[in-house]
Amino acid sequence: MPNPLSKVSNKAKPHFGPNALAERPELAVLALECIARWSHVENAMGRLLAHMLGAESAPAVAMFQSLTSSAARLDALQAAAQRALQPDRLTQLTVGIRYARRIANQRHGFAHHLWGYAADLPDALLLIDPEHLSNLAVEEQLYRQALNDGRISWDAGLEPRMERKHIQVYRKKDFEAFHETAGNAIIFMVTLSVIVDRGRAPKPEIIQRLEQRPEFQTVLSA
Repeated sequence: MPNPLSKVSNKAKPHFGPNALAERPELAVLALECIARWSHVENAMGRLLAHMLGAESAPAVAMFQSLTSSAARLDALQAAAQRALQPDRLTQLTVGIRYARRIANQRHGFAHHLWGYAADLPDALLLIDPEHLSNLAVEEQLYRQALNDGRISWDAGLEPRMERKHIQVYRKKDFEAFHETAGNAIIFMVTLSVIVDRGRAPKPEIIQRLEQRPEFQTVLSA
């Protein structure tokens, strides 16, 4: 998992802008691969929904595809499973969904947050939610107004600053961890598609292989 900049460096000066990824091209490729792998997770989720609901799945799949957030899609898949599956199958699918949730929010950040870099961290990319920068802009306006009104002085040390705790530091190992988790999530969803398929009974060894996976056991016991 990435660390906040506040725990990595108190000196590194972050820069955010549209060319930030070009400053770290090797890491940029890894970040893009995270987004691509999550797309395969969501594709496997849609196929799973179709297998689970059978011939009458078209309306549900269309609704699933219309959802724009990963969290909403996972919620929709869970809701459909609660109606369609027997308890043992529901438990198996719930484990898969819980596992996928581990990286759903991260993927959202990769696609919608702002990338940056710091010269003092040549092996890292930085990521920040734009909401924090918008809030900083508001604080800067209030600060300037207070200066103009004479309520504070320039030397009071109250100038708003970007908080390092809101900046995530991503290194190669963090992207590779996402890749591994996404890969496991794809395996979960594809295997579950076979297990819950309305048109055929799954082979016992398929279920056994799924339940014996270390990732499955970890989530199940959490």
